[in-house]
Amino acid sequence: MLNTLGHDGHALLRQFGIDKRALRDPLVPSSIHLHGRILLAAIELAGHEDLPLLVGGGSQLENVGPVRALALNAATARAALEDLRHYASMWYRGLNMTLEEDQGYAVLGYTAKVEFPGREALLSAYLAGGMTSLRLVLGTEWKPALVRVAHRRPANLEAWAKLFRAPILFDQPRHELLFPAAELDKPRGRTDAQLDAFLKRQLDALEVSEPSDFAGQVKRAIESQLLRGDCSNERIASMFGVHRHTLYRRLAGMDADYTSLLEQSRCRLATQLLSDTDMPLGEIAAMLGYSTQGNFTRAFCRWFKATPSEWRRANTAQVGFMHSRIK
Repeated sequence: MLNTLGHDGHALLRQFGIDKRALRDPLVPSSIHLHGRILLAAIELAGHEDLPLLVGGGSQLENVGPVRALALNAATARAALEDLRHYASMWYRGLNMTLEEDQGYAVLGYTAKVEFPGREALLSAYLAGGMTSLRLVLGTEWKPALVRVAHRRPANLEAWAKLFRAPILFDQPRHELLFPAAELDKPRGRTDAQLDAFLKRQLDALEVSEPSDFAGQVKRAIESQLLRGDCSNERIASMFGVHRHTLYRRLAGMDADYTSLLEQSRCRLATQLLSDTDMPLGEIAAMLGYSTQGNFTRAFCRWFKATPSEWRRANTAQVGFMHSRIK
């Protein structure tokens, strides 16, 4: 965001002794205290008091792995928000997102567990992010009935009015978006129950498994990006704040390589998608980053000496045994 305003955001990060990965790697989130300090420094550098709104307003849930896909697949706004509330806490540590109902209104609130410099500015960014998340779920023209903000009224309300398009009250107990509760349970159209269950299993596994080694973190990043349909070596390298050649060198120093990690990730996700869903093979191939179904089939035959269709028809009790063959 700073770069679009004519400032060097990377230089600002270096002032805090960190690289881009501290904020961009969705699998190793930095502390909420650090986020607050960086945001304050960014506001001062840019001379832009409304920077938190620009940051949150530009959010598209790109930094929360499969949670974005889960929210967009949800049957209702309530389901989407509950999924965000539950799973996004893995990335937004120290932040509380609440969803309540009061006199016919849904109240989406944001609070922080502790006090720290930049707290209110950061909560404003998250409030703006909540707004953009709801527009992803309910439509781009959606707007709240009322916005409550837990800090003083800014001198210029233009950015607030442009983003929220609703009445805004300042100096309130906490940051909140209010809208008719009936909107929570309106059907959102077609939803894939099997994909929903699959993504939740992936996220549940993330909650209980936190790799400490670099190769494990890269593999988790690959799996996360595959599920989002945005996996490339450049994208994975950017998540760790390095060039792809640097990523390769670091992996080589650990007797690992990117191609093998990608292969292992595709294999594991392929077996899960084949056994846990009835997704067509073409859709699975596309999700795993194969340009054609034929390329996916050839890779699968190399792993298991069977086509995906044959494997799917067979007894899946030996998934764990067969998966180990490519490691």
